Amino acid sequence: KNIPIRAPDINYSDASFTVEDTPNKPLAIRYALGALRNVGSEAMVRLVAERQENGQFSSLGDLAKRLPREGSNKRQLENLAKAGAFDSLHKNRRQVFECLDQLVQQADLFRREAESEQNILFRGENCSVTDPEFRFSAGPDWSNSDRLTREFEALGLYLSAHPLDAYRAQLESLRIVSSQNLEDAVKSANQKPLKLDGQVTGVQERVSARGNRFAFVQFTDKGGMFEVTFFSETLSNARSLLERDVPVLVTVEGRMENDAVRLLAQHVQSLDDAIALKMGSLGIWISDEGCLEELYECLKKDGGGKAQVKLFVQDNRDEIEV
Repeated sequence: KNIPIRAPDINYSDASFTVEDTPNKPLAIRYALGALRNVGSEAMVRLVAERQENGQFSSLGDLAKRLPREGSNKRQLENLAKAGAFDSLHKNRRQVFECLDQLVQQADLFRREAESEQNILFRGENCSVTDPEFRFSAGPDWSNSDRLTREFEALGLYLSAHPLDAYRAQLESLRIVSSQNLEDAVKSANQKPLKLDGQVTGVQERVSARGNRFAFVQFTDKGGMFEVTFFSETLSNARSLLERDVPVLVTVEGRMENDAVRLLAQHVQSLDDAIALKMGSLGIWISDEGCLEELYECLKKDGGGKAQVKLFVQDNRDEIEV
């Protein structure tokens, strides 16, 4: 579920995240803000203390007025925005991310005024200060794939969703092996190739003693993480795909070494291409006609492909192919 992340009232040293069973709601994951990359638990403890003492933050302007010095580093705020920590204050993550310079400047201004004796002399002790207004850039929020990419950058994992969710209906026909079942699949494959789907999360390239390049490539799928070794020729053929932020289908040779699974890459292709070749067509489902112009430009830019593209329009009652 795509759940807005809020600062929890917990000791951040206890755990990175917990599963909560909230009254009258489904199970939810609460992720500790102090566990986000480049954020730090001390800064978030101060932020939570401010919220507990003076109430929930009502807007980004209210946050700027009350933001502790320890939590006002732009890099901290960028990862909080990427993870969705400000969703309850402003839903458009791209706009929040792009206005963080303004937020940092406003927070610094409020702190300097609060610390100045002139604040008391010229305003009076009981003078209230209005929340600042931010100049948001026009345009839509990040696309779903962009949101997930930035969420991964901040968390080191896909939490609210996974890039492969959109392919759920098509994966069964490709006979994909989940990373959760790798050991059993390798033992029963009898050296036959296995197919895995995944999103590249890291590439560690090396040079052998003979001067040949090889790489250890980390992937994530719905089941977790796995690593595949790419030797020189396969690496050269797959390099363009491994450097793009697209889901792939990787065919591997799997074997057990010292009770651990080792995967050697044989072939890599775009998951979209693999599905198109298998299905003979590509379906696109839309529920908002506002995306049609952008969709047309994307298809035009991408050029001709190997499969027919079918467009389906969804409403509350029916699904229409156009």
